Amino acid sequence: MKDNILAVGRWDFNSDVANCFEDMLTRSIPSYNIMRDLVLEVSSKFIKEGGYLLDVGCSNGLNLLSFARKYPNVNLIGLDNSVDMIEKSNILCKDYPLINTCTYDVSQGIPYTDGKFNVITSVLTLQFIPLEKRPKVISDIYSKLKHGGAFIIVEKVISSHHLLDELFTDLYIKHKLNNNYTQEQIDLKRKSLEGVLVPLTTEWNKDLILKAGFGTCEVFWKHLNFEGMVAIKC
Repeated sequence: MKDNILAVGRWDFNSDVANCFEDMLTRSIPSYNIMRDLVLEVSSKFIKEGGYLLDVGCSNGLNLLSFARKYPNVNLIGLDNSVDMIEKSNILCKDYPLINTCTYDVSQGIPYTDGKFNVITSVLTLQFIPLEKRPKVISDIYSKLKHGGAFIIVEKVISSHHLLDELFTDLYIKHKLNNNYTQEQIDLKRKSLEGVLVPLTTEWNKDLILKAGFGTCEVFWKHLNFEGMVAIKC
């Protein structure tokens, strides 16, 4: 379904968003399909046959479905705090018995035993978690990973220099206009997301990850004000 949403009030991942989410991501995120493919490829060094992957903020299950197709013998778990998104993910992933999703707010902690997962992914999720709760969430992610496991994160970011931040924002708006969003849609969504989506700088995100205990963290993809990083639990 095409994203024709005119956002009113505080942003919510409701049924309207869930119904057009794939179109929204494809038209909104620069190099979206390249990013998705890279998340899969980066995971290949860490994922294990019969192992476990957790997708934090799995939304409608697109990421889990991609992993299930590439790694059919891996146990895949998805958590999301949106009931509407989980309903969509259950429909999308119904033919893949090794995919399990449930409604859960990860800002309250991650409900699995320590050292369970080979890979944990978080694609455009932490930016929606209140800033004061992010260190605890990242620490939980670190604890739930096996030693040698990887945390793969994709986030919207802000530049540490205001002129570059302004430039990247302007180019991002141009990208959305070129993908047939109207200026009204862009302005309304930006207003709706104020205080809901809170991006950080690359340096700030990396500092949170390293302080949680990860041995290393590197950027593997970047396009304008979006980037992907991989961190390893040494």
